[in-house]
Amino acid sequence: MSRDVHVRPGGPVHVQVRTAKVVLALLRKELLVELRTLESVPGMSLFAVSPAIIALAAVWWLFGAGWAALLLVGMVVGGGAAVLMKRN
Repeated sequence: MSRDVHVRPGGPVHVQVRTAKVVLALLRKELLVELRTLESVPGMSLFAVSPAIIALAAVWWLFGAGWAALLLVGMVVGGGAAVLMKRN
């Protein structure tokens, strides 16, 4: 015995799909704005990340590649956490 699922065009599945499309469109627009900012002011981007680059180079030179990789992972995770906390 098989059951056929009939979903009306205004049903919950349709609303979820429409909401997902709107969210993706807004996310795409936001990311494009951020990318345009980086492209228009590349010096600002380099200035912002230069302390991290210097720290990674120093750790690599003093302690080795393994510690530098660990520091890089810590920087990425810490930066992501800071961005998420700032948005909330």
